[in-house]
Amino acid sequence: MGFFLSQLFPTGIGWGDFHVEFTGIAITFALMGGALGGVSYLWVLGYLYEYQGYDMFLHQLVFYGGCMMFFTIIMTIVGIKHGGRFERDTEGHADENAVELDELDEDITCINDEA
Repeated sequence: MGFFLSQLFPTGIGWGDFHVEFTGIAITFALMGGALGGVSYLWVLGYLYEYQGYDMFLHQLVFYGGCMMFFTIIMTIVGIKHGGRFERDTEGHADENAVELDELDEDITCINDEA
């Protein structure tokens, strides 16, 4: 099971960083949330095994797969609707610190003419 779940953490961090800038604090909260979620998941799973029997393993896998499918669909819809933070602004409201290539070409031409 770990072989299939190992891609979820870096994919989740990459997806989050694509939409908002992940700072050290944000990654700390993601790690703490993952750690607390993992501990509580094992606690609930142990409780279910002890009091409901071993057939709960199948039920929890189906539930976990359904949750992952639901959140994947929601994340895809949010990603399509809002786009990423690296996409260009097509409405002409460019970043004020951005340099246009035409201005840069003119500056290089002026420097070459002086030399």
